[in-house]
Amino acid sequence: MLIAGISTVAFNANPLLKFDGYYMLMDFLEIPNLRPRATQYLAYLAERHLFGRHDAEPPISTRGERFWFVAFSVTSFFYRILVVLAILVYVGEISFLLGMIFAVMTTTMWFGVPGFKIADYLVNSPRIRRVRSRAMLATGLVVGGLAALIFAVPVPLRTMTEGVVWVPDEGLVRAGADGFVQKVIANPGAWVKKGDPLLEIYDRDIATEVSVLQARLQELEARHREQAVADRVKAQILEEEMGYVRSKLARAQERSEELVVTAKAEGRFVLPRAVDVQGRYLRKGQLVGHVVNIETVAIRAVLPLEDVDLVRGRTQGVNVRLAERLDAPSNAEVVRLVPGASGHLPSPALGTTGGGLLAVDPSDSARQKTLQKFFEIELKLPPEERTLNVGGRAYVRFHHGWEPIGFQWYRSARQLFLSRFNV
Repeated sequence: MLIAGISTVAFNANPLLKFDGYYMLMDFLEIPNLRPRATQYLAYLAERHLFGRHDAEPPISTRGERFWFVAFSVTSFFYRILVVLAILVYVGEISFLLGMIFAVMTTTMWFGVPGFKIADYLVNSPRIRRVRSRAMLATGLVVGGLAALIFAVPVPLRTMTEGVVWVPDEGLVRAGADGFVQKVIANPGAWVKKGDPLLEIYDRDIATEVSVLQARLQELEARHREQAVADRVKAQILEEEMGYVRSKLARAQERSEELVVTAKAEGRFVLPRAVDVQGRYLRKGQLVGHVVNIETVAIRAVLPLEDVDLVRGRTQGVNVRLAERLDAPSNAEVVRLVPGASGHLPSPALGTTGGGLLAVDPSDSARQKTLQKFFEIELKLPPEERTLNVGGRAYVRFHHGWEPIGFQWYRSARQLFLSRFNV
């Protein structure tokens, strides 16, 4: 059903292709033979205004029809190119040989045959015999101008991506053990120092284990005092058992100490949803809040593999727009580019399920495992423009100077071939 729906919208019901939607559009606009008449009208415009043939007769049409002739011709041309490219990629992934055959056939039909017809028209058509020289010159200027526009005129070269406001790992407040939040010790928003207690978690199993082991140790110590003189062998056995219980008690007390979450760095304690945090159940390692120092706040952005080379080798400037200040771009500085590719997002907000750009594995309940690898890059904003909104979205733009659009298209096509066809 999904495939049928997509094919209906993209092909059958689309008026830009000559299928059912095309005939529905003709009926709606009340313009019969829309495509051939649009082609004739564009040919008339070229002959009269480009070639200078002032005696050219326009096709019979109304003013409203002329608008639709131009609009339909332009939009349908580019849409057909888009559809053909999508089919080419799909067929090429199934069979590279079939994809190449399809590409050659399409190029021949769309560019070779029309190009031959245009050349024959310019050389042999009696309709433009009196303006043939101007027609050839104008055609050459148009083709040369388009080529120059595409391959000679530089345009801005940029890479766009997204990131989140982040703090170093020591600024992350994570639960040290499973349990319920019993008490919020530090006030949210207060300045804390390294080692200050922030939260207290209660785990009945750990508390019970500590109490039982303490009682067991007291019992063994009492029995050891009784047997110390009466029976040296039993006393030795009790000493060994006491050592075993002490080691278990030490481990249990260590786990009990982990129930008190402490600050790993100095900064301001940020606790989202502080009102309802008490009584909440936390898993060990679950992110609870942050200790934020404005000096260490950074932007952690993700880069698709195809953009890494440009960012690494040709970045001339970086702009960042924070989600809460979209109208105020800030200059940023690249701190580091993580050398290895990753498949785990720093924040679910960067995945498609959170409104981000990278596709997320649907089987991952945390929504942080991506279907494709990516690189992480860390950016730093000027001190006066940093924010305490840890986890907030940031829109990042890397400036790489100027380059003709044709070379940018070539790079994108090359990356497409490398990623899809491995050639």
